[in-house]
Amino acid sequence: MNLGWEDLENIQSNHWQLKESDRISNNFHSFEIFRDDKLSLKLKITYKLVNQHFSNDYFYKEPERRAGEVYVTDGFLTLENIFDENVRLEITGITLINKNIVHNEHEIVATITCAINNLKKSNDSENNLGKDKFTIDWITNLDIGNYHWSSSVNEKSEKKTTRDFKSVNNTISFTENRDNFSSNSNCCNIRINNLDVFFGRTDCPNIDKKYNPGFILYSEKCNSDLRKKIRNALSFILGCKLIHISSVLKDENYNSVECEIHTQSAINDLYHSSYSLPPSPLHPADTNYLFLGENEIGLMVQKIVTSYDDYDFSHFSWLYWHAVASPLHLKGVGFGASLEFIQRKYIENNATDFNQKLISKALWKPLYKSLSTILEDSTGLSEDERRLLSNKLSSLNQTPHSILTSRFYELLNLSLGDLELISFKQRNNSAHGNKSDEVGIIPLVREVKILRILCNRIILRIYNLSDYYNDFYSLGFQTRHLSDSIPK
Repeated sequence: MNLGWEDLENIQSNHWQLKESDRISNNFHSFEIFRDDKLSLKLKITYKLVNQHFSNDYFYKEPERRAGEVYVTDGFLTLENIFDENVRLEITGITLINKNIVHNEHEIVATITCAINNLKKSNDSENNLGKDKFTIDWITNLDIGNYHWSSSVNEKSEKKTTRDFKSVNNTISFTENRDNFSSNSNCCNIRINNLDVFFGRTDCPNIDKKYNPGFILYSEKCNSDLRKKIRNALSFILGCKLIHISSVLKDENYNSVECEIHTQSAINDLYHSSYSLPPSPLHPADTNYLFLGENEIGLMVQKIVTSYDDYDFSHFSWLYWHAVASPLHLKGVGFGASLEFIQRKYIENNATDFNQKLISKALWKPLYKSLSTILEDSTGLSEDERRLLSNKLSSLNQTPHSILTSRFYELLNLSLGDLELISFKQRNNSAHGNKSDEVGIIPLVREVKILRILCNRIILRIYNLSDYYNDFYSLGFQTRHLSDSIPK
């Protein structure tokens, strides 16, 4: 079912005039905004000139750059609706890609193509106030794997046809009413912060199906911060990185009030080729049918949103999904960084459960003084050597990282088996550039899976999301108790 899509196709160039720009000249003939086959936003502008001379920067004004300056995509273009000056298009992050100039017999046609980062359509008129009833995020890469949708979208349309048979003397009229009803199971309903949230798939003729286009519908106007938290929570729970490409405010008649449209970074194309790997079962515990459990998913999302900032879930998500998208030989580094970060945040938030010192301050102080005296009285040491040894001595009473790690998993009641312990070494191999031969590729794939599962188990435990985890390392996609390690 086509539920609509972002409003690019509704932006007609003949409805707009240039208000301000630091890149684009104001006498363009027409423009078009579209997405390319990688879903990046593009702006194509056409100029038509008659018997006119122009300089190289007439169509696009590139600012002067200093040697060594980092190129920043800071070009902007503001357009104003010719029928209502309160309606504007703000385009930012403009970069010239291509310029094509054709000399015809009577005119010169110049076409420039630019990449753009963001587009925002706003309406500041008083008549528009209070009309925004719903928010929709348009997303890609929504993949629920073997699960089935638990809710549906029903669509009813009515068509009325009147036929008049007319003559000079008489008229016979017929009125025909046709109702069309369709229903598609293609969404799931959860409740977050007293908001009803529907997320699901949509058919979009302008987007290749491989991108798995979808939507997240909020029952009222919802701020961007909360929406980002919900998207990140859903991404982790569904096991697929939801890629947010635009948002729109709708009124009660499903008319667009305002919208924001984005170009996402190139790394997102790697997510489209990744498999959906949910960290825990998504169906209700009392059934074997693979329908999305709305209560279960809603509760998990709510728990992450409620404690989102306690363990900086935003940064964890950034580390985790970059690990998913990274090359195989670097995944160990990415998941290792994710493990290190969440462990460090947990220790910071639960400092009383972790002894950062090997021995008490009362015992360490006289011992440190004695060792410092021995170091100072030692002969044959250079000043640099003495300074380096003194620095070593200052950190001698710090609890080793290995002991803190053991305590961390002990407090979370997560057992580590031989497979998990071996996979820890893969982090070091990747981080230090150790070579893996062709024979070692298969073990490398397996070890990376274990590291991702370990990340999942930690998040499931810290946020109290589930008592079970999906073991996609073992044959048959086993479900195991969260405390249990992967059997060898």
